[in-house]
Amino acid sequence: MSEHFDANQIDEAKDSEQFHRTPGPALPIISLVASIVGAAIGYYINWPVGVVLVITSIICGVLARKRRAPYRWAATVGIIISALCLVVCVVVVSIVMYQMQQMNSLLS
Repeated sequence: MSEHFDANQIDEAKDSEQFHRTPGPALPIISLVASIVGAAIGYYINWPVGVVLVITSIICGVLARKRRAPYRWAATVGIIISALCLVVCVVVVSIVMYQMQQMNSLLS
């Protein structure tokens, strides 16, 4: 026996499935992993790539918290690590710029 569904029943089933669908744990996990990898890459290899990963981590963490995804603790930890990495990056770049300015004034 084959069951016959008309187009309205299929559309209603899709709508009800999307309405009751909960977000998965992907965003919080991406937030945590991107913050750790971004911190490591930014410190050891290439800081602009690290900054991009850290900003991506913050965006994913905020989206995960707004959508009430599972593992919200991972999103929170990712946001905290990313914010600390951005602050450290700004401080390091400021110190380097200040030292370059001092060096230029000494050489002049």
